[in-house]
Amino acid sequence: MMLFSDMDFDHARGVFYLYCRSKGLAERTLQTYFSSIDELRAFLAKSDSGPRLPGAHELRGFVAHLLDQGLARTTISIRMRAIRSFCNFLAREGIVPSSPMAGVAVPKVPSRYPEVLTGAAAKKPAQSAPLPGR
Repeated sequence: MMLFSDMDFDHARGVFYLYCRSKGLAERTLQTYFSSIDELRAFLAKSDSGPRLPGAHELRGFVAHLLDQGLARTTISIRMRAIRSFCNFLAREGIVPSSPMAGVAVPKVPSRYPEVLTGAAAKKPAQSAPLPGR
């Protein structure tokens, strides 16, 4: 019998995958979750100790790595939400004592408001639209 404290990254990933499947998550959601988790694993594998369950320090390094790659903040936010789900699962199941994402800041995504058309710009599309019955 494997103790949770002895669980490695790959085994934890497999347990999380079964959990996600049992919840009936959409295939696209699974793809997003596990491509993000696999990217984290590859990042962790480059360290001296190889891929292991991440701590807050490693997760902050991963966020910095994603920023260094020039990824958009929205992309980083999506990937880190998937990893947050993984980390929260690990904590909920007792695999780790608490979520390693606690206290890890994810870059804010700037909110964008739609452009408001001025009077002349608003009239232009309306004038070029075909009239019904013509």
